[in-house]
Amino acid sequence: MDSIDRVKKEIKKVIEGSSVPEDPIHSENTLEWLLHLEPNADESLRIAALGHDIERAIEELKIQRNKYKDYDEFKEAHASNSARILVELVKQCGLNKKLADDIFNLVR
Repeated sequence: MDSIDRVKKEIKKVIEGSSVPEDPIHSENTLEWLLHLEPNADESLRIAALGHDIERAIEELKIQRNKYKDYDEFKEAHASNSARILVELVKQCGLNKKLADDIFNLVR
């Protein structure tokens, strides 16, 4: 299994552990829509689509809406947190820094 496949498998495993049953479906649907709209999307965009909400699946790292003054601030914190978590996973799976940086920026 190459690094890209390993990353996708690890993302799916984390998101399947979410307490929200719709999270894995949302993740897969986002990737499917991306590929429907842009069949030639590169790997960084595919990984970002699959893992963009990864922080929602990790209770101890999950951003709480009530800790932010408004929805936009909450969404910004959620995106940043998901980007950080996703990049850590990407690095652990051995993807190169350029790809990791691209994924971080897409999710952020």
